[in-house]
Amino acid sequence: MPAMCSVRQLALLLGAELAQLESLLQEQLGEELQSAEDVVSLESAELAALEFGKILLRPPEDAAAAAAAAAAAAPRPPVVTVMGHVDHGKTSLLDALRSSNVTAGEAGGITQHIGAFEVVMPGSGERLTFLDTPGHAAFGAMRARGAAATDIVVLAVAADDGVMAQTREALAHARAAHVPVVVALTKCDLPQARIEQVKLQLLSEGLELEEYGGDVQLVETAARKGQGLDALEEALLLQAEVMELRARTDVPATAVVVEAQVAKGLGPVATVIVRSGTLRLGDPIVVGTEHGKVRAIKDGRGASITQAGPGQAAVVSGLRAIPAAGDELIVVGSDARAAKMAAARAARAEDFRQGQLARMQAEHSRRQAQLRQQEYEREVGSVAGCRVQEGSLQLASGVVFRVVRDGEVVYEGPCSSLRQHKNDVSAVGKAGECGVVLDEGRFGGYKPGDVVQCVQQRTVRS
Repeated sequence: MPAMCSVRQLALLLGAELAQLESLLQEQLGEELQSAEDVVSLESAELAALEFGKILLRPPEDAAAAAAAAAAAAPRPPVVTVMGHVDHGKTSLLDALRSSNVTAGEAGGITQHIGAFEVVMPGSGERLTFLDTPGHAAFGAMRARGAAATDIVVLAVAADDGVMAQTREALAHARAAHVPVVVALTKCDLPQARIEQVKLQLLSEGLELEEYGGDVQLVETAARKGQGLDALEEALLLQAEVMELRARTDVPATAVVVEAQVAKGLGPVATVIVRSGTLRLGDPIVVGTEHGKVRAIKDGRGASITQAGPGQAAVVSGLRAIPAAGDELIVVGSDARAAKMAAARAARAEDFRQGQLARMQAEHSRRQAQLRQQEYEREVGSVAGCRVQEGSLQLASGVVFRVVRDGEVVYEGPCSSLRQHKNDVSAVGKAGECGVVLDEGRFGGYKPGDVVQCVQQRTVRS
């Protein structure tokens, strides 16, 4: 789409009727339009495109606009996730990092778990935001939803244990998300630590450590003694400096949901990482298919604040329902617009769900039919999986079975057995499903499309 797109231009792009598009933009998405020449906001254009089965590509910034945006952007703190094998010291490392930034007077006040916390470096005042390890499954789920919540992964590897299954899993997640890794070698104070041997294991996993000529930093730590924490923080700030993490603060905020829950007295609350802009009290917001208004913001220590900027973790209340991890939070112009955008997203999500459900049911029916056929084929070679369309199939005196293929009778004779659900039966009525086993000595086998007939023969005396 062009950088400035009118309602009329958007209708042409989407192949939509102008009146239909105007109705959608006004009634569902809250756009206030005076004429077909009014410019449509980018988020409304994207949502409208989805309603018409299209995806709009955002316009590339020209050189001047890109330069202006870069000039307006300010450095932001990196967001760090600690991952690794179970019992490799992730929790101890996070606890030590958290405690390293708490004064004696504050220590007793940190009792609640809010999913993220900040560390402020003494002297420089530079900040690091740590996600309180969401776990590999949550990290993978957020990545699958396109959520860019993490800038750097700290891979915790125990010096006494080395590379294990979940170490490789964490490394795979980081690589798939294209997130740089800093290795924290934990438990280095233990007498059974095998530091050099573990480094070689890491090299064999493709981590090119700095001391071997690569670019992956490794820091030796002992969390319980506070050993190596300063060096780890410095390593993370150095990695962030290389990445040149910047964001604008003067635009409507966008954030990523890390976790959400119902809090006593507050209702649904979400821990979010602000990616750009400044999130403020009173902002109308849309989160996934939910909407609300920011009623309260708390920082990583649980203290109330009035705003949160890029790279900061915050707990937000004021939502109407619990969002999912990985949902994007966006600030919009008004409560009415937030409600309409959320309703449009919810309707689209329900349509998608119904479509998926229909496809799943169709696939289930197809698989059931295949399984029934395979079940009968395993039992006997010359067997047909059938549904009775008219009358009934019976095993009785004077009854013969015919197989009609392309209008010709290719078999007429007895039926060895009728089977339903692996049980022998004597009759199957209309719409019933069964397996029909014929005399193998006389019948060469079924082909798809064969029609089985059950005929009662009677002798008529003249």
